[in-house]
Formats: sequence, C-alpha cells, structure tokens
Amino acid sequence: MEYRNLVIETTEFQKDSLNSLSPYIGRLRPECAQFLIEEYATTGMPIFDPFCGSGTILLQGWKNEFDVYGNDLNPYAYTLSLGKVHPYKSLEEALQALKNMKKESNIVQNPYHWILFHHG
Repeated sequence: MEYRNLVIETTEFQKDSLNSLSPYIGRLRPECAQFLIEEYATTGMPIFDPFCGSGTILLQGWKNEFDVYGNDLNPYAYTLSLGKVHPYKSLEEALQALKNMKKESNIVQNPYHWILFHHG
C-alpha cells in the first residue's frame, strides 16, 4: 500500500468493528497504522507503541501476526486498547468477567498500564 493511496483504500478499515469500538480524540487512522507497519516492521520483530492511546497500532500489528506491546498512562486508553487485543470470545464470558471483577474489590491497579499481547 502506498501512502498516497490511503484515502482510496479505507473501505476495508471502515468495516472493522474493533477500529471503531469507541471514539478517541487524536486517534491514528487504521490505514495509516497499516502503512507504518508495512513500511517499518520486520517479520518476527515485536511492535512496541509507548503511547498506544486507542490501540490502533496494536490492533493492526496483531492482525499482521506481530507480537505487540503497548503502554499508556490514561486508564481509558488502556481499557480501550486492552479490549481490542484481548477481546472476550462471547457475551457470557464478558458477563462472567464482570461478575468476578465486582467480587474482587481490593485489586491493586497497575500505575503503568502495560498491555502485552503475544500473537503466537
């Protein structure tokens, strides 16, 4: 994909429900993330996004079978990114996780909000 063709080739990315999971101001467009991965990532190397925001780089890297690592201090960004690379397999699984979270009231929060996902 060439950078100048990004606007033309957006249809594929607009259909992806995970990329449009939630609004996020300043979000990188998925087709730009795909371009960066194709241009600069090498097969077998991990991708690290130190300011992952809504997780666009993480999601596109994961879709391209890279191990992805991200970090963001914003709890909303952390939650949004985590949901993209660790989605629940079913509604029942998500509801059970929510019930378990309610039971665990003394969870220590990670101040660094690391997101680690190994594709393989």
